[in-house]
Amino acid sequence: MISNLIPGIGFFLAGASPENINLIIHSIGTIGFPVGAIAALLSYRMIRSPLRYLALVLGALSMGSTFIIFVGWRVVCGTCGYTVGLSQTGLGLGGWESMIIYPLIIWLIGYGNYLMTASE
Repeated sequence: MISNLIPGIGFFLAGASPENINLIIHSIGTIGFPVGAIAALLSYRMIRSPLRYLALVLGALSMGSTFIIFVGWRVVCGTCGYTVGLSQTGLGLGGWESMIIYPLIIWLIGYGNYLMTASE
């Protein structure tokens, strides 16, 4: 129950206070990113429908994106020859943040629907 509550609070805090306005509250809200990915991965054991595989994929995608944005791997640009953070290439920081949030929101909608309609 707590692992499903923390991501929702974190998403609200991160969304309600933009990073350029209040960095402290936005940073506190980011605790919901890895906790949400872990909750999606752990829900695999509880779900008894094909949604379990989607939960596993969405949780892994969110966890991988969380790792990329927080660790910020360094890669060497092949054409330009300088080192740049992986989180700054391709999608950019906002794109990687979306790659964390959108899979978790899709999972939350599906998981909530599963919990409301499950008859065990």
